[in-house]
Amino acid sequence: MIKNNNNNHKKRKLRLDAARLSQLSLSRIIRLPSLTPPLMVLLSFMLLLVALPTDTYAKYILLAVEDSHMKVAGFEHKVSICPEGELPETWAPGSQAIYSILVSNQSTNGISQTSQTYSIEVVTAGALPLRCTLLEESEWEGSWKEIASFQESPQEKTHIFQTDKMLLPEGCPTEHKYQLMVSWEDDCQWEPMDTEDFIRINVNMEQKD
Repeated sequence: MIKNNNNNHKKRKLRLDAARLSQLSLSRIIRLPSLTPPLMVLLSFMLLLVALPTDTYAKYILLAVEDSHMKVAGFEHKVSICPEGELPETWAPGSQAIYSILVSNQSTNGISQTSQTYSIEVVTAGALPLRCTLLEESEWEGSWKEIASFQESPQEKTHIFQTDKMLLPEGCPTEHKYQLMVSWEDDCQWEPMDTEDFIRINVNMEQKD
């Protein structure tokens, strides 16, 4: 009888231990799912924050650098305008000044990757009877050939010189030399006193289509 009681006691103890274990396991199983959804949301949000900029930058790099053979072509040129010798302090019949003009398709950044056309613009006040003559360097070094000229007047204060030769190619270093001769001709009978005038020379560059 004593052995049966002991066996029954052991069985009840095992049942109690099993029940406790099942309760403990059940409590853990219940608690873990309650923590998992917020954790999953948090991880997903963090990954989203990390992944989105990476994808965005990757697309930017792919389009702008790695997969791009399109570049902005260099529109390079250099213009130099310098007077030759001393300029007259005052102008009168017989006075003359010469300006050297150099136009090139190169700059410190290199040779232009686009072809260009240009024009030479002369702006005056129209106050003095000055004649402006543009000459270009001929095939013979040191010799010059007249392109065109105009007589300054109140009606013609600005003149634009442009020819078919005023073209700079792409990719090939090229420079053009000109001289602008400004003169007050001797046979001019007009002798204004205390009259102010000016000469402004512009070289207007434009990319050729």
